[in-house]
Amino acid sequence: MKPKQFWLACATAVLVGVACLAFIRPTSPQAERDGAQRQAPPSGAAPSAASPRPAFTLPERPAGLQANRPLQQQCEDSSKASIASLHNLTFDLAEGTVGHLPNSPAAFSLLGRLHLRSGSSTNARLLWEQAMAVAPKSPEPHIDFGFLELKLGHAEEAEAHFRRAAELDPHSLDALDGLTEALLLQAKYAEARDPLKTLVQRSPEAYAAWCRLGEVQLKLQEATLAKDSFDRALKIRGKGREALHGLIKTTAQLDDRARSEELIEVLSELDATESQNSIDRDEIDHERAAYLLQTTAQSLSELLYQQRQPSASVQILELAYDALPSAPLRGLLTAAYLRQGQTDQAIGLLENECEDRPDESSLWSELALLYMQTRRLDEAEAALRQYIRLTPESGEAYALLAQTQLPAGRSPQAAVESAQRAVELSPIAGHHYILGTALYHAGRLTESKLELTRAVELAPTNQEFRRALSSIE
Repeated sequence: MKPKQFWLACATAVLVGVACLAFIRPTSPQAERDGAQRQAPPSGAAPSAASPRPAFTLPERPAGLQANRPLQQQCEDSSKASIASLHNLTFDLAEGTVGHLPNSPAAFSLLGRLHLRSGSSTNARLLWEQAMAVAPKSPEPHIDFGFLELKLGHAEEAEAHFRRAAELDPHSLDALDGLTEALLLQAKYAEARDPLKTLVQRSPEAYAAWCRLGEVQLKLQEATLAKDSFDRALKIRGKGREALHGLIKTTAQLDDRARSEELIEVLSELDATESQNSIDRDEIDHERAAYLLQTTAQSLSELLYQQRQPSASVQILELAYDALPSAPLRGLLTAAYLRQGQTDQAIGLLENECEDRPDESSLWSELALLYMQTRRLDEAEAALRQYIRLTPESGEAYALLAQTQLPAGRSPQAAVESAQRAVELSPIAGHHYILGTALYHAGRLTESKLELTRAVELAPTNQEFRRALSSIE
């Protein structure tokens, strides 16, 4: 697929924006703001609405990154884009969006974070100040400034930004997350406890928040509660260092020597394993650059869609996928095509991928599902047989195959055989239901009833299974 002329005409090579900014922050927002150096004071007040806003000039990119290079010049070879090319394209997308959506605080905010990741807090500050100028009531730039101040060790300034963000958006988990961290840096443990409890209630899988709550409870001499918090963190991340360290301190405080020794042994084994694993720094850097491009493209595409520019939303993912044909971007692009009603494009994309990589089972599975959605059952069955060739022990593959064989005019007996194999490989309720349905269409009502009964036993709350069973009783 070729980049559209629309993008080539854009001053910075592309259009873009941000709706799901959490994608830029895989664990906590703070984790994404690395490498910061304080070079300028925090943002001042936004200009009054009455005064005209001066034209804003985008800051220069970090050294070594060039704007508007053709995609074909951004690859080291035909199979793997270079780290620099991925960074260049990421900036192309974000800068293009700012140019296309000059009143979007989200676009300025995201571009600022890209500059910060590349080592320029000065440029980041300029962009976040502009975000405040175009949208004084947006919490996003305050959150960005807050995490920057945290990184620089300025806890009071960070707290002020996070409190302002929380005022502007009381439901913001990022503001709450940052606020608790700022309070902890100031040793305001009692003050941090309630916000942390709120944070884990709203986001129960937040590993870092559970660890932070455990630390606060330890400081407040609530060792039993701290143990529960660290145990919860370990359920989320099996061998998380922070949780292990916290539990070691907690068990020592509770005088649980046996558990403490057990945890110390686990931590020692973890240290030994990590020391034996060699780290390929170039590979890690490439993975980070690829992840940043993926999350940025996703966020910007979503913003463009929300701004009622669906074609541009799709095109941004096309550009990213041209440079980095990864599974996450393929999924995003396929979903974008389907959202636009461009089913043929989605199918064409997956057909090309299957042709290029015929031994990647997930591609055949995705293609089969699209064929099934469009009732192209012969093609779906053929794709599923390729999937089964590559994953012969997949019960799901046989269950899908049975569904392509069930409709009128096809082969109910073949559907029975496929569904039986699905049950043999994975005897879950859904597979028993498919087998029961296939047996019903094959005229084997007694056997059908037995399978549907088993499906209901395994999933007693499933109303579809119950209705199917009652229809033949």
